[in-house]
This record gives sequence, structure tokens and C-alpha cells, in this order.
Amino acid sequence: MARALLTIWLALAVLLTGCDPNGSSGSSGQKISAATPSYELLESAVRRRARLASVKATAAMRIYDKGNDFGLRINTKIMAASPASLRIIASKALGNIDVFDAVVIKDDIGFYVPSKKTLYQGQLTDLEKADVYFRPDEILNNLLRPETGLLLKTWKPAQAYNRGALVVIEEEAENGKKRLRVTLDGNTGDISAVETLDADGQVAFIRSAGRYKEVASLSAGRESGKMFPYWLKLEWPKEQRFVEISFKTMETDQELPADAFELEIGGKYRTKAISDIEVDSDKPEAAAGK
Repeated sequence: MARALLTIWLALAVLLTGCDPNGSSGSSGQKISAATPSYELLESAVRRRARLASVKATAAMRIYDKGNDFGLRINTKIMAASPASLRIIASKALGNIDVFDAVVIKDDIGFYVPSKKTLYQGQLTDLEKADVYFRPDEILNNLLRPETGLLLKTWKPAQAYNRGALVVIEEEAENGKKRLRVTLDGNTGDISAVETLDADGQVAFIRSAGRYKEVASLSAGRESGKMFPYWLKLEWPKEQRFVEISFKTMETDQELPADAFELEIGGKYRTKAISDIEVDSDKPEAAAGK
């Protein structure tokens, strides 16, 4: 159950990339062509992504993990600030029932679940005992900053698909090593998806997003032109597991409240190790949209 729950945090690590089934809103760039060198296409997309000092947002989130028979639909309030602070407050999408209040500051994590009157806390390294993957540094880096690491890789020439609506770039990699495949929106030039391929060339992990909108950012001097994705999906196809986030409101590079990263706990509660974290599931098929 801990693995399914901590997938929530993973979703925030992938705000950079993705494709929206309804298409992106707004035009962040010009039409692109596979004739343009791959690195130039990718560099342009990464440079348009806003570099932010803080984020305050509300979002709807769906979490589904077939293997763990786990599903959850929640509304969330999200706050993040550089260099290393993150908070998520979640309530049920139906019934307005509080689900959890979670805070990460540097290496410390606190996760309060009202229904269990339990505060799970510890160090981020303690999550290894629960066999979960959790990297708040990556979450914060990708939430607040462009994914410039893509520019350090070597890419094959771009190829056009679907009459030029999509431009696909694949990483040059030695045999037996994982590699990346990036899909760009041919109409806007924004990154539409980043796929991790296993040694056999099969898709192991997909990071996707869309609905890019202009936001105020320090890197743009609060001028227009810097983009942020308002829709994202994180998916593990083999495990039939995904997280989907749709932002409703977004405030960027604004001063956050003094108590932005303080847990709200009322009444008596018990404490447990973060490695024992538990959150009750909805009906999994409902979260999966079935």
C-alpha cells in the first residue's frame, strides 16, 4: 500500500512532459519539423518551460495500481518552494473528506492521516524500508525547474509521425541500456511525452502532460512566454499503474503563507514510522475510470 500511496509524490516529479488527449491550450511556440536537428528542437522546448521559485496550486488527482488493488480520486492543494519544501493536502473528490496532509522539508517527511489519527514521520531514507521510490529532490526540481538533464544526452535524428502532428526523438544508447524517447507536439514545439525504454525496447515508464499555459516566472522577468503544463499523467504500462493530475488553479512565484509547510493536526493522535504508512483505497475500478 505504501508503494501505491507514494506514487502521488512521483507524479509531481513529471510536470515537465506529456500529452493531453484533449490537446494543449494556448500556443507556446511555432510549428516544428523533423528536418530541424533533434537537439535544437529539444533545447527550444526545455528553454520555454518556466523556472519557478514557488508554486501554489489546486488539482484533481487519480491514482490507480492494479497490482496492489488500490485506487483513489482526490482533490489536492499543492505548495512547493525552492530549495526543498513540498506540501500536499488531499481530500476525497466526493464527500469532501480529508485524506492526508503531507509535508517534506529537505530530508524530513511528515504524513498525517486524519481517518487513522496517525502521524507517519521520519527521514526520507526510511522509505527504503517500505520498498518505495521517493526522491523529493527530483520532485522539486521538476516542479520548479525545466528538465535540463535531457540536453546532456545524445539524440538520433528526429522523425515525424501522424502527418507531422508529432515529432519523435530517440536517445542514442548502447545495447542493453535503457534509453529515452521524447515526443514533441508538432504544432507548438512543447514536449508531449518522455518514455523510458527497457533493454528490449519495450516501454517501461511514460511521463506525459499537456495543456501548457503561460505563467509568471522569475526566469521570464514575470513576462509572458514561459510555459507550465496543467495536465499530466505518470504511467507504468506493465504494472498497470498510473497517476493523473489536472491542475485547476495555479499561482507561481508568489509569497507563500508563513505556515505553508506546517502540518494541521487537531486533537489526539499517535505517531508511527513513515515506512508503515497506510491510506484507505476507494474502489480501484472507479479510480481507473471503469
